Amino acid sequence: MTPQTNYFQAFLATVLQTNLNECEEVSGTGSYDCQGADTGQNMFFNVDTFEPLIFNEGYRYAVEMYSRFVMASNCQEQIKNGEKCSRKTAFPTGRCAGVISMPGTMTNLLREGGKYAPDPAQLMESVLPEGEYWGRRKVFPGSRKVVNWKKDGLPLEDCTARLCPLAKDGINYAPFFAEGGESYALNGRQSKPAATDAMWDLFTWLAEMPVGEVPLAGIYRKSQLTDEAIEDLATLWNNTVMAEDLNDVLVEYFKSEEEGGNSVQDLFIIGFSQYNEVLDTELHKNLILAPIESGGLFNMEDPSKSLHPVDDKEEFDERYNRFIKDLATRYDEVNAQQDGGALQQLSLWRGALDISPSKSKEEICADLLVVGDHTNFDKLECLNVVDLKALCQSQKESVVAYDPDACKTEDNNSTIIIAVLCSIVGAILLAGIVYFVYKRYQSYRRIRIAHEQLMEATLNESIRALHSLDYPLHLVRGEEFASEGKLMRHEVLRNTHKLTVLDSLADVDAFIAAGKHVVFFSHQWTSFTVPDPSGNQYASMCSSVKSLAKEKGWDESLKDVFIWVDYSCIPQANASTQNLAIRSLAAYASSATFFIITAPDTKHADLDDVCDLDTYQKRMWCRAEQVCPRLLLCFI
Repeated sequence: MTPQTNYFQAFLATVLQTNLNECEEVSGTGSYDCQGADTGQNMFFNVDTFEPLIFNEGYRYAVEMYSRFVMASNCQEQIKNGEKCSRKTAFPTGRCAGVISMPGTMTNLLREGGKYAPDPAQLMESVLPEGEYWGRRKVFPGSRKVVNWKKDGLPLEDCTARLCPLAKDGINYAPFFAEGGESYALNGRQSKPAATDAMWDLFTWLAEMPVGEVPLAGIYRKSQLTDEAIEDLATLWNNTVMAEDLNDVLVEYFKSEEEGGNSVQDLFIIGFSQYNEVLDTELHKNLILAPIESGGLFNMEDPSKSLHPVDDKEEFDERYNRFIKDLATRYDEVNAQQDGGALQQLSLWRGALDISPSKSKEEICADLLVVGDHTNFDKLECLNVVDLKALCQSQKESVVAYDPDACKTEDNNSTIIIAVLCSIVGAILLAGIVYFVYKRYQSYRRIRIAHEQLMEATLNESIRALHSLDYPLHLVRGEEFASEGKLMRHEVLRNTHKLTVLDSLADVDAFIAAGKHVVFFSHQWTSFTVPDPSGNQYASMCSSVKSLAKEKGWDESLKDVFIWVDYSCIPQANASTQNLAIRSLAAYASSATFFIITAPDTKHADLDDVCDLDTYQKRMWCRAEQVCPRLLLCFI
């Protein structure tokens, strides 16, 4: 192997990242649906503080595994002999039992006649059992131990189904590609049409090149996963096994989150090369490949006696702890070199990860005060972006905990009154009071007019919202609703084409006139993250709609009944479209033919409270949904 930061990070990824979104177990299947809220998991920096993710057992475990691979590799001889530790020079000797590399270089290592391949006479095929093939690929690495991000201290634990919902056979995989590839751009300001046409022809030529012949990009693209592409590669390489192996590896690497993939985001922010250089220096030059006498792990005279993380634990830990301390310091130095410092880097990193909901820099800092993390509040230099005085209005307690004097106000009224009384005679004082009252009256009139205008605008908007839809009405057919077994997330129903969409109130009226029945379910969420973790409310909804159908003489298969319930019919993943749907809530409710309140006694999953009809009536959204003048019937 060649010691590189991207290979170390491949080890690290499998330990630090288990699922990018919160997962729910699919009842009775043993599998998990991972399309919930963002977990913020990554292998570089904390998404709330931008602290490097190096202060945990998992990071040490990854360094330990990686260092053992390095010490067992070609580096033993090459470093001792003063050579560069390189897989490209070691592998052609035919002495390596395996090689760690990215797919593109791997092809040149394994393919007969490849740039870095061993001479056929040097292959160790004689030790292979009959029927086995030399030079196979495998998805690597994986880990049976991962960091538990939900426990204090971030312990390293065995990979269980709940802790690693995307694992395979108890092994967590997290594919990580750190490859630049190549990119092209066309200058829109180019004044010479001939030059523009020439570049366009070049792009077209590159796009139409046969698989396996794209220059520099390496042999790994999604377009190579088709049967035709694999056959072309097998022909190009004259090796079917090698082409099929590449396909098996890339199928796993290129899986999306919806397909059960767990790919790791590279550090796509300004300063990437600097962070990478710091890690390379501290990990390789100052720790793993540094001489023992210089504070490293490598024994230059006898590499087999290099420090082992288990056998020489005390000495290894001493050097490892120094490495972590130095690495953190160097990362801070890189942050300080960037415009906007660590806070700007944190904002960029959250954007690169597409963390939802998004936060401004002010919100990031305000949240740090709420949780009492004053150390990182100062480290991010949050006083440059937040106004503590302004925050006193919304989170006074957390601001005072940080700065006891921040919310104090200077009250000089008494001093001013005494000075006025002592310096102004009665006539002047009376005139001053009259003038003050007059100005206050004028101010009151301005405020009152502004208030009336605001109320008028609010009422006009409310009336408008009752007669139009800012976002189409989404409904679930009754028979499909009853067959799902639980309240389904909007995006799941949308992607499986189980939603009926009505774009306007005119469409809704025509829909009902055609004999369809729209039932609006109003309920209180019994968890902070999902609406009905116990399933009690869903069961009550199914029972009530079936009773309603029987009472009204509808088809009891519920094929003409259409359900509206918030979790299934309002977007959950996109905040912008969700707000549009919420603005249409009054129109949704008033358009329904039946309004049903579902409030069975249910314990709240995150609180000690019991949710029932009383707690339902205290919820603002629940009360708002009831104010619907066009409703025909209500059930409880």
